[in-house]
Amino acid sequence: MFEKGGLDIVWLLKSKERNKKYIDINVDLTNGLMGKRVLFIPPDSTEDYAHIKTVDDFRQSQKVGAFGANWFDEEVWRANNLPYRVIDGHWRSIYDRLLLSRPETTDRPFHYFSRSVTEIVQEAKHYPKLAIEPNLLFKYDRDFHFYINEENRHLKFILEQALRKAKKTGLMDKLIQKHFAEQLKSLKLESRILLQLTTPQ
Repeated sequence: MFEKGGLDIVWLLKSKERNKKYIDINVDLTNGLMGKRVLFIPPDSTEDYAHIKTVDDFRQSQKVGAFGANWFDEEVWRANNLPYRVIDGHWRSIYDRLLLSRPETTDRPFHYFSRSVTEIVQEAKHYPKLAIEPNLLFKYDRDFHFYINEENRHLKFILEQALRKAKKTGLMDKLIQKHFAEQLKSLKLESRILLQLTTPQ
């Protein structure tokens, strides 16, 4: 719909491909929260992550992540030499397939599903049998941006100015607090071990 003119503006995770294809409104929309990730895991595997203190520890654990096709996470995990699998079909099947994984199966196809801190708490309500890993916080440099198409290029300056003003005046912080504060509080981000990942360019 966006490419055919049915939508004037969309928000998407920033990428080189999208910046070439569409007009990027170059202001982060969640102050980087989309690049802060925690893990959905089977509830029986919480202790498997308790010893992890560094990215290298996580790498050596050989835990395999699952992603949808063409996700930016895939590029991040590849750049950091972390094992992962791209799941065929609809990405939402990852939740159910993670539940079906069995700890006694040595060739478990994947072990976790990385989600942003703005997503995982609400999603956990729909998948209460999954656990949120309690100790780790992964971080890379990526966020949602607004995109417009070429015929709306004249709006780029106006939108960027408005969003920068929203940042400067604190409006964006207020909106983020309004919509995400309770979720972020429940994740106890300040007490988690921060694992800084290299962000591919």
